[in-house]
Amino acid sequence: MSRVLIGALASLLLAIVPWMPSMAASPEAAAVLRASFAQERVLPGFRRPLRSEGDVLLVRGEGLRWRTRAPFPSTLIVRDGRMAFRDAEGRTQAVDDGGHVAGLVQALLDALLAADRAALATRFTVSDLPPPRPSAWALGLVPKDAPLDAIYTRIEVVGEVHVERIELHEASGGRTTIRFHDTRVQATAGEAERRALE
Repeated sequence: MSRVLIGALASLLLAIVPWMPSMAASPEAAAVLRASFAQERVLPGFRRPLRSEGDVLLVRGEGLRWRTRAPFPSTLIVRDGRMAFRDAEGRTQAVDDGGHVAGLVQALLDALLAADRAALATRFTVSDLPPPRPSAWALGLVPKDAPLDAIYTRIEVVGEVHVERIELHEASGGRTTIRFHDTRVQATAGEAERRALE
């Protein structure tokens, strides 16, 4: 599996991490979580950051959809231990890595949805960071093993009721910042949410 794909999947996985505190407060009430995102990636040697935006859908026990709307529409679906990319024309390509990264995403997703910080700590060194204001929280994650430790040196997550920002510091010197807005949760998943994961 290419480093670019692993990096994309790592970003996707880590985008789920900040919802753990809100789900821990009411784990039964968060069957579905939706949010919009704006992502900015700063690369060494480039003057201008790369920007993208889209939305994410997370359905407990079902899977995850990460949809980029701009500048190039694409969708990544993680479901039942499998992954697939869909392009702007609707063509779908399955990602076959022997289930390694998909399995990692699925296992950590289950731990996050259960608000299981101990399970998360098997893959990351987790620490509380000084929050930017009294009503907020901040979390630090340092990957313990491959493939994440080869890509990221540390991850910083800031939020209040829901995530506001994730900052991923790359071993290459790059940095990705993901800002979330319009985060919504609902108690049950319906047919529309299940169809979105197909």
